This record gives sequence, structure tokens and C-alpha cells, in this order.
Amino acid sequence: MANLDKQTKDEVHWSYPVPCVNVSEQYIYQWVRKLNEEVGEAVDAIYNSHRPHEVMGGVPLSRQAAEELTDVITVATSLLQAGGYAFKERQALQQFVNDKNRDRGYW
Repeated sequence: MANLDKQTKDEVHWSYPVPCVNVSEQYIYQWVRKLNEEVGEAVDAIYNSHRPHEVMGGVPLSRQAAEELTDVITVATSLLQAGGYAFKERQALQQFVNDKNRDRGYW
């Protein structure tokens, strides 16, 4: 298993996004390009399987769209890791965003 900020195996749950640690020394423009590429692939996959004005509620995403969106999550997680945000810090950030979205009435 890759060294993820010296996390123990108990701290890494394989259903969480695992950062790609072998790319942590890429330049910022490469990260941005990769993130943009993955977002573009996700958008294409969604539009290839759904009508643009279709209401999302109750319409399942295609497997390809779901995989592409998961790639976006993984690249974002990798960028956070490379930027110095370890697992526990990413958890705290996610909790902050969840609380902010709850307070805004998004869920």
C-alpha cells in the first residue's frame, strides 16, 4: 500500500477516494489540465446518456458518467493531497463544506 501521509491501514477506507501519490510532483498547470480533462470527460459522458434539460431526480446516471465523475473526485483528492491536505484535513474540509451546504438549505 502506498504511503498516504503515514496513515494506518485503518485510516484508509478503500471506498474513499485514494489520492494518486505518484503524481504529487507535477506542476500546477498539469494538475489543472488533468482536472479539466476529467471534468470534460464527465460532462461528455452525462450528455451522451441524458438529455441536457432532463430533470436529474429519479434519472440514474450511466455507469460511464458515474465513473467519470469519480475520476473527477479522485483528481481533486490527489490535488488536495499534493497541496498539503492530508486525510484528516480533507475530512475536516468536507465536513465544513457539508455544514455550509446544509446551512444554505442544499440538503
